[in-house]
Amino acid sequence: MHAIAQGPLEAVEAARVVLFFLAVVVVAFWRVILRLVLALIAIAILVAVGSGVVALMNAGHL
Repeated sequence: MHAIAQGPLEAVEAARVVLFFLAVVVVAFWRVILRLVLALIAIAILVAVGSGVVALMNAGHL
């Protein structure tokens, strides 16, 4: 009877390991996505400021 109960316990343990690694992958993925979004926002701000400076320089020369 002990050998019969061993199978389901191993399946539960394997499921726990899979869930743990899945959680690690999800956390790592979200960190990468967050960094990419922040980088895109920073680039957009730099482009906006740069184009504003160019517009002011052109307006000053007219």
